[in-house]
Amino acid sequence: MMKTLWTAVVVSAVSCAWAAKDGKGWVVVNEDNDHYFKCEKTNDHWPVKGGDAQMTVPALEAYADMITASGKVTHVFWCTCGGRPNFDSKSWEPIWYPLTQEGADFTVIDAGSRTWPENALLLHKRGIDPYVVWIARCRKNGAQAWISMRMNDVHHLWRDKYFRNTIFCDSHPEMNVSRDKRAQWERASMDYSFQAVRDHHMKMFKELVDRYDADGIEMDFCRSGTYFPEGKGLEYTELMTAFIREAGAYAHAKRGKKYGVAIRMLPDPKTAREKGFDVATLAKEGAVDVVIPCLQSPVGNGFTIDHAAWKEVLKDAPNVVLVGGTTTTFGGPYHNPSSLAGWSAAMRARGWENLYLFNYAYMNRATREAGYFKDALYTKAGDAVPQTFLFAGDQRESARTIMLPAGTKARKSARVVCEFRRGTAPTAVTLNGVDSTAFRIVNGELGNTGVYELPLEAVRDGVNVLGILPAAVISRAAIEIE
Repeated sequence: MMKTLWTAVVVSAVSCAWAAKDGKGWVVVNEDNDHYFKCEKTNDHWPVKGGDAQMTVPALEAYADMITASGKVTHVFWCTCGGRPNFDSKSWEPIWYPLTQEGADFTVIDAGSRTWPENALLLHKRGIDPYVVWIARCRKNGAQAWISMRMNDVHHLWRDKYFRNTIFCDSHPEMNVSRDKRAQWERASMDYSFQAVRDHHMKMFKELVDRYDADGIEMDFCRSGTYFPEGKGLEYTELMTAFIREAGAYAHAKRGKKYGVAIRMLPDPKTAREKGFDVATLAKEGAVDVVIPCLQSPVGNGFTIDHAAWKEVLKDAPNVVLVGGTTTTFGGPYHNPSSLAGWSAAMRARGWENLYLFNYAYMNRATREAGYFKDALYTKAGDAVPQTFLFAGDQRESARTIMLPAGTKARKSARVVCEFRRGTAPTAVTLNGVDSTAFRIVNGELGNTGVYELPLEAVRDGVNVLGILPAAVISRAAIEIE
C-alpha cells in the first residue's frame, strides 16, 4: 500500500467537545459515504470542475468550505463506510477492491456507482486521505469534524458481489437476521447475536478511532435499524449493550474523554428498546456522549420525535447531548431554506435544541449556493421567514392532517402543494374547511403536482386538515407560508 501522505496531519482536539460555540445549539450535517466520490455523475455541485481535478486537496477543502464556511454548521459527521470503506483499510476491503474482482456488480442506484470506487482509488494513488483533509478543513472553519460508521448497511446485500458490500457480509447469509440470501433491506441485516458479526464491525470501529484524529465518532445504528431476528431484540439486549460499551471504552481510552461517542438511534424510545438498545444504561455509564434519535423520513405529523420521552430515557445522564435528526427525503424541490426553516420550527417547538441532517447532500449547485446552511436551522415558530411543512400520503385519501407548531402564522401568503402519484390533480382543495382561491399545475418529481393558494386565515397552529375531493393518492404534500 502506498503511504498516505496526508495522514500525518495532526490537529489538536477542540477545547470544549460538547458546547456549540454561539450557545444556539448544534447543527450537524452528516455527509454520505458515497456522495462526493460520484456526484459528477449524479448532480452538479462539485466546487471544482473538470474530471480528475475534484480528486485533489484543494477540491476537497473547497467542498468542506461549502458546508461550513457560513459558520452556522457546528459539526460535520463524515461517513467513511456504508459497506466497504473509502480508504485503504486494514480491516475491510476498500471500496475499490471490486474494480479487480471478476463479476463485480456495479449496477443499481445511479450512474455514479462505478465512478465512486474509481475516484476513491485515484485519491489513494495520489496519497490523499479525504477524511484527514476534511477534518482539518472543518476545524479551520470553526466546525467540529466527526467520523461516522454505519453499523449495518444493507444496500443490495442480496445481490451477488455487489461492489459496496464486504466479502464477510456478502458470503454469510446464514448470519443475516432472516437467514435468507435473497432477503432484502431490513431482512438482509447482519445478525449481531453472532460473535463473528460483532467482531467484524468492532474491528472497523477501532481502526477508525485509531486512524483519524477527529473530534468524535458516530455509530450509526439507523442504517439499517435491525440487528437481531424479529422479536429477539430484548433477548439479546445485553450483547448489544456490551458491544457498544466496549466500543465507547476503547474510543475514550484511545482519544480521551473530550473525544465524543455518538449513537444514531431509532426515533421512538420504545421501539429502540425492543430492537435491543438499552440507551439509558449506556448513557448513564458514560459509554456514549451523544444520542441522536433520527426519523427515517422528515415527513409525518409535524416532524415529531418525542423530546420529552427521550429526556426521560436520559434522566440519569444529564451530560449526554440529545440531538434530533432527519433524513434527506425532503425531496429535490424541498432541499431549500424554507423547508429547513419549517422543520426547525416544528422540532424546536417540541423542545429540540440540537438538530441533525442525515445525508442532506443531494441537491443541485443553485440550491446549495443559495445559502441553505445559514440561519434556516435556527428558525422558531412565529419567525417572519418563509416556512414549508411537509407531510406524506401514499394512500387514497379525502383528508390529511398535519400538526403545525404553536405560533405558526401566515403573514404574506399561504399555499398547499400536493404531488399526486396517479390521476389528475383536483382543481381545488380545502384547508381547515377553507376553500383554495387559485390553482395551477406544475411539473413534479413523482406525478401531477397541484399548487393551491389559500387565504392567510386558513393556516392554523396545531392540527390542520387538508381536504381533497375527489379522494386521490398523495405522494407528498406541503403547507408553504410566508
